[in-house]
Amino acid sequence: MPRGKIRERTAGKLVDTWHYEYEGIRSDDSVCEDEQGSATDSAKRVEGIKVPVELRLHKKFVESVAPPLATKEVWFTVQCKEPAFCLTGSDIEALRAAMWEKLNARFAVRWEQFYLVEIRRDSHWEGRGSGLKFVYNRVERGTAWDGTLLMRKFEHRGWKITPWPGEFKDEGGKVMACIPATKENETALDEFGKRIDSLRERLADFLRPHAIMETLSNLSQIPLLSAA
Repeated sequence: MPRGKIRERTAGKLVDTWHYEYEGIRSDDSVCEDEQGSATDSAKRVEGIKVPVELRLHKKFVESVAPPLATKEVWFTVQCKEPAFCLTGSDIEALRAAMWEKLNARFAVRWEQFYLVEIRRDSHWEGRGSGLKFVYNRVERGTAWDGTLLMRKFEHRGWKITPWPGEFKDEGGKVMACIPATKENETALDEFGKRIDSLRERLADFLRPHAIMETLSNLSQIPLLSAA
């Protein structure tokens, strides 16, 4: 080979392997699959999924009659196979930051606000009786990069991310409503709560001292208390 010709080491030397991590759904392979061949919802869980990113050193040498070869140029690449990204430069930290920015965009989750709405039986710690509690809590539905749906809900220890259940159920197995957290829905839910407050006052009137005996004697005549 003629003297002075540049020879490139194309593959590069592996210097380090970093791991980028994102929240994704993984299925438990030990659980049986359904008839369609996909893992059941109970077998799915959200966990940190790692993406290996390789840091490689590259050099160009000037061809020489005898070793050692003179170095003409040095640079680095950071690359991952899935997704297929490759960046080139001389500043390792700048390359890492740029790769993380691309991966953040690639695996970003689009979150939307929802309300989980339910009416449940209220608890009583003294005496006997019954009651109801109207509750709506904010949850978030996330659409991941691959189209899978996630749920993010704030609990006493912080945010918890799980697979989106599709159909919400209470502890008794009854289906609960989940609606978009729009301004219109929030206003309507607030109004629904006010009407329950008004209903509670109307029910209380039936148990005032001057009316309670008549109420108990004529329950079937009171539309609000008629058996379903």
